[in-house]
Amino acid sequence: MKNENILKEITQDVDKYTKFIAGYGTCFNMFQNNLIVLEIIVKQLSLNDKQALPILITPNMLGQPSPLDFSIKNRQQRIINLILSIILKYQDHLIFNQLVDKNLCELLKQQIDLVSILITQEMFIKNTKNYLVRSQKYYLMKKMIH
Repeated sequence: MKNENILKEITQDVDKYTKFIAGYGTCFNMFQNNLIVLEIIVKQLSLNDKQALPILITPNMLGQPSPLDFSIKNRQQRIINLILSIILKYQDHLIFNQLVDKNLCELLKQQIDLVSILITQEMFIKNTKNYLVRSQKYYLMKKMIH
């Protein structure tokens, strides 16, 4: 399918492309090597409700690298930055840290700006620590009462 046809379809109904398809992944897996299409997908996603979106960037599937792994291996800096922005904006959860963490050294070697990712992870760690401390205090107080 030509880029023009793909772009037209994505513009009309991006939701069709965000669905997970076994063996293929999502649109980010299918178009991991096509910057123009990925940019249009990101533009269309920005019009959607963040909470209604499914998981967009998946870890390795069936022995295939994730879109981030693929882009890093091929030194596609613009696509790497695009994927990192998607992870940060739409998948900002500890579960998805593995996508970035395992590639941290290579991302640094390629001089990818990781400030936003690292700040977000630091905030998550702080929030988790605060939650754990509060939970532990609650547990200890409950033990002392009973």
